[in-house]
Amino acid sequence: YLAGGFSTALLFGAREEDNLNKIQSLYYDDIDIFFTSEQVFTELSKLFNDQYRNSIVSETENALTYSIWEESIQNTVKIQLVKKFFKQPQDLIETFDIVNCSTCYCLFKKFWYLHEKTIDCMANKKLSLLNPVMLDEKHPDYPHSITIQLERFSKYITRYDLDLDLSAMKLVSYHSDKNKNLTISKNKTMYVNGYY
Repeated sequence: YLAGGFSTALLFGAREEDNLNKIQSLYYDDIDIFFTSEQVFTELSKLFNDQYRNSIVSETENALTYSIWEESIQNTVKIQLVKKFFKQPQDLIETFDIVNCSTCYCLFKKFWYLHEKTIDCMANKKLSLLNPVMLDEKHPDYPHSITIQLERFSKYITRYDLDLDLSAMKLVSYHSDKNKNLTISKNKTMYVNGYY
């Protein structure tokens, strides 16, 4: 199933003026495909490897990433087969850091799963937090993980013209005050714009 940024763009992303079926490119960086089991991941990754072996750009413990030329849109598409989480869609959407991107589309069932607050957050133009684990002071990369989380907030705020809701604002303010000397490292923020 599709989940996260691309599935959110399918629902809420602006379309190209000359092609209403095409999402404007600023609304997503990649297409994340999640699986209910390791077996399903293994089967699909074999199919992808047979078809797109020369298109693999990264393999980490979290995902297998392909960069594939898509003729219909005349552009390269980054597809990530996520192998970090094997969950049912309704369980996966509860693990996202941001309510606004807690969306999932099940391809075979042709069914959407959304966090109960996703539509309200988008309609009210507020970015709301769900599980921002990178702001947890027990995170192994804390306090540097703060920059990664802030980059994610910035990405969705920019894409959808959102403001932080009150609880998000308080949490960001708390971590900003606590870590005034934190500097942004290019290597740390690459995670956000790079690969899972």
